[in-house]
Amino acid sequence: MNGLKLAMRTLAKTPFITGIAILSLALGIGANAAIYSAWWLVVPAILLTPCRSGQTSWSICRSVQG
Repeated sequence: MNGLKLAMRTLAKTPFITGIAILSLALGIGANAAIYSAWWLVVPAILLTPCRSGQTSWSICRSVQG
């Protein structure tokens, strides 16, 4: 408990550094959430769709579609 009190006191003494730390954590968490959200939209939409030409291989499907 003493360590938590010391950490809070130290953070309160340096508000600029605390703000930068909180901002960088928020940006990092937000960027990760955005990347993973986009990834789960892209994978099913592009990579897991069947070929229109009826081919079974993914590489053949990509070369046929362009």
